[in-house]
Formats: sequence, C-alpha cells, structure tokens
Amino acid sequence: MTERESWPRAETLLRSATVLALALLFLHVIAWAGQRDPGLLLPHAVGWLHDCAILALLAGVAAALARLGRRTWARVAFHAGFGLLLAPAMVLALYPRILPVFLAAPANIFAADAATAGTFFRHYLGVGALWPSAVVLAAGVAGRRIPFRIRRAGRRGFFATLALLLLTGLTLGRDSPNPVVFGLQESLRHLGKPRAVPRLSTSFDDVAGSPLEPAVDWSAAARAARYDHLLLAVLEGVTAADFETAFIQRPRGFFERHRQHAQYYSRYYATNLDSYTALLAMTTAVQVPFRAYATPERYAAVNDAPNILRGLRSNGFRTLFVSTYAYQPFVPNPRDWEKILGRRDLGDLGQWISVGSNRMEAATEDRAALPAIVEFMTAQPRSFVLAELVFGHSPEWRVKTGLAPLDYYDRYLGELWGRLADAGLSARTLLVVVSDHGDRSRPAEPENYRVPLLVLGEDQEQGVDDALRSHLDFQGIITHHLAGLAMPAARSAVTFVGSTERWTYGMLLATGEYAFLDDRTGRLLAGNLSPGFVHEAFQAQVPRFAATFLGLRQ
Repeated sequence: MTERESWPRAETLLRSATVLALALLFLHVIAWAGQRDPGLLLPHAVGWLHDCAILALLAGVAAALARLGRRTWARVAFHAGFGLLLAPAMVLALYPRILPVFLAAPANIFAADAATAGTFFRHYLGVGALWPSAVVLAAGVAGRRIPFRIRRAGRRGFFATLALLLLTGLTLGRDSPNPVVFGLQESLRHLGKPRAVPRLSTSFDDVAGSPLEPAVDWSAAARAARYDHLLLAVLEGVTAADFETAFIQRPRGFFERHRQHAQYYSRYYATNLDSYTALLAMTTAVQVPFRAYATPERYAAVNDAPNILRGLRSNGFRTLFVSTYAYQPFVPNPRDWEKILGRRDLGDLGQWISVGSNRMEAATEDRAALPAIVEFMTAQPRSFVLAELVFGHSPEWRVKTGLAPLDYYDRYLGELWGRLADAGLSARTLLVVVSDHGDRSRPAEPENYRVPLLVLGEDQEQGVDDALRSHLDFQGIITHHLAGLAMPAARSAVTFVGSTERWTYGMLLATGEYAFLDDRTGRLLAGNLSPGFVHEAFQAQVPRFAATFLGLRQ
C-alpha cells in the first residue's frame, strides 16, 4: 500500500482522537458545573490535559499501525488502531463525575483486580453511571465520519504534539488527578524495587480456628446497666487529631457544654480503614484482615459472630440501625438488627440537603433521621441505636452546605441531645461518639488510624483515658460505662488493615514504634519496626481468621 493510499486511514484516526478529546472536555465541563466547586476547575483542567496526552500518544501508535501492511492487513491494523483509541477513552470518560472522590482517596487502577473492579462497578458506580462511556463511544463512531479534514501539518503538527507532551510533563511533579496517569506514576515509583517481605498467604490447612465466644458478659451488663438506652453515633472518616482541634476545643460547642459528664479516649485506634470492616470490628471484636470491598462475601460469616447487638437484644434491648444512604449494601450483622432504616424509610425529605453524584454517595443529611431515632427510643423501654453518619463521606457535602464535617457533627449532636432532653430520654441515655476510621488516602500513617471515642452520660465522670485501645476493645469499654464492668486491659500492640485500594497492613506498639507494608509489592511503606516482624505477626492472624470463618475458603 502506498503512502497516498494509507494516509486517509491515518487521518481518520487522528480526526477520531480529536473528537474523543472534545467529548472528554465536554464531560469534564458538565461534571465541574454539577459539582459546583470552583476549586475543582484546575484538577479537571489538568485531568483533561492528561487525557489529551494519552490520546495523542495512542493516536500516534494507531496512525502508525494504520500505515503498516497491505490491503486486508492494513484494514485490520486500522480497526485495531481505532479500538486502541476508543477503549481507553471510554475508561477515561468515567472519572470526571467522581473526580472529588478520587482526589480524596486516590487509587492505583493498575493495582486493581477483578474483585475490586467488580465491587466498584456493582456497588459504587452502578450501571446507570456508565453513560459517559456511551457518550464517548458515540463520539468516537461519529468521529470517523464527521466531514472535516486534518491536513498533514508536518513540523507544525510535530511541534504541537511535542508542546502538549512537554506541558503535560510540567504538571507531573504532583500526583495526577487523572486516574490512568496517577496509576502509572504509582507503578513507576515502585518499579524494580525488591520485596522486603513475601506475599501474605490465606491458606489455613492444619490451622485451628478460634472459638466464637461473646467478647463480654452481656447478661451481667444488662442486669447492672445504669442506662436504659445506648446510642452510638459513628462519625465518617474523622481522625482524633481533627476531633481534638475542631470539636473538643470549639468555644460553646457540644463538648464544652457537656465535658463534665464526658470521658474521652485519646489513644483509641481504628483497626480498618473502611467503614464496613471497621463497624464489624466494633460490633463483633473481630478484625477482618482483608480488604473490605474486595469480595466481601469471603468473610461474610463474621456477620454471624457473637456481637454487641445480639448481646443487648437477648437481654431486653430493642435494636435499630439507621443511616440516610439511599443504597447501603454493607450493614454489619444485618440479621441481628430488629429494624434497619435507610433514606427511603424516612418519609418526605424535601427540607433536607441531599447529594448523589454516584450510587454509593447518594444520601440525605444525617439530621433527617433524628426524628426517627428519638421516636424509636421513646417507644422502647430499652434500646440500642447505631446511627451511621454520612456527612463527610463525599466532598459534595461541604460544597452544598459550606460546613466542614466537624462543624456539622457539632450541630448534629447538639440537636440530637436537645431532642432527647425534650423527650425525657437524656438522663437515661449513654451516648457514644466514635469514628469508624480516618483518612482512607493515607494508609501508612499510624496517626491516621487514631480516631475519637467519646462517652457521655449523666452519671459519667469527666476524664481522659490514654491507654492504647482499638475497635476490638469497644464492647468492653461500653459495658464499663454502661454497667460498671471491668475496663479491658490496655493493649501492647494494635494491628491495622488499610483501605480496599491496596492491601496495606501494619502494626503499632504501645511504645510508639510502628511499620506499614504493602502486600502487592512487599515494600515497607513507613515505620521503624522490622518488616519481617510485622509480616510474621500479621500473617499469623490470617489463617486463624480463615479457619474460623469458613466463608473465606477459596
């Protein structure tokens, strides 16, 4: 095939790349307009610039393919080149709508596997969120037939492409807002580095499981209980450091008004950086040593372990789980709640603020559930309510309300306590405020796992507990405040599991020494403990867990 004959195919591919770039620009613009956050303009602009650089590189490869071979093979190469352009563009189309979430918790897409990808599309995006890919597909097909020509620009085209790539290079000093480029950055950083430890093994042959016994004596706790109602408010992704500066020290805030009846735990740590497994640790005293949303069915049996709500329910407490999510497939211990309320169960919510750029973020503000909580507690002689709060789970909340999460939580708790007082319940209620986990984007920092735990009740003494504790001690801490049972012994060490994006695990000693490891690369991410020591200690937990909860068998 002559150069003259092959050029039209190459020109068609370059025209398609141009149309795809414009389609992606359209998606970035409408996403930014819908997010209503001026601060996202630059990330969207840089993200689109990186989109264009990717398409330019692919277009060059595709055009070269289109000019290879003769007749039939040239046509095959042309179609392969078109697919090489279109498929990545359809992937790039998905992220503009969820860019704020990606910026809050960036993930290496090249480290994803079928399990995490399946969970992401099934539970997070949903099929309805794939429409941007359809827009790009339509644009790509149309681009092959749109009647405009891209004339051979010779040196001008070369220098324009070079300028685009150089401009892109100047923006790569920081993590890219483009998931594809960010994934490449992450992968290249660790390329060729040797493993410090081997991969974790989930095999549990010849390993005995642990007996499933209640963490505390709930019968004794119920008999000696000084309160008729236990209300657990689980904040979303709040670290203790932020809580101590933006909540505890707030002038005339909720804590200042009630500090004389509040006990604060200053060295309390989350075990997991995802909500589902963190809540399971609190309710069951079992740490899931795996990524939370990578095939969660593998550890589903943990939901049937002895837990706090079963212990209270069997001793006369009625139980309620409430959140204002529109879609919540990850309720802990779902068979043990007498009542589970979501957004659709709360009636007319027109007066409340809602967000919903994707399936997992769709929710109404937490205050909308306050009437239902107080109504349930008023109707029961004894109750246990777990309110999983949603404010702060998405950056959209701050954009829509102008409030930082802890500003909102201070308002929420003040209104909650006022409603309890009006209903005559405040003197009979033990209020527990805790965060499920810290910032999911920083899995190798022990301070990010330190979360607030505040226990408030009319008969409680003011104080601060500075012993090392974790979500696994939660039930023992509750029975101590509820009924005066013995406080759990302080821990000498706590182990951690990072968020689903990658299998990060680590350990913190009471002395302050720590280390975090990445299972995929085997690298030491941070810390001063021996990687081998941490790996060996964490590895010992995995087969015991697997042997106990048979749903993990692969």
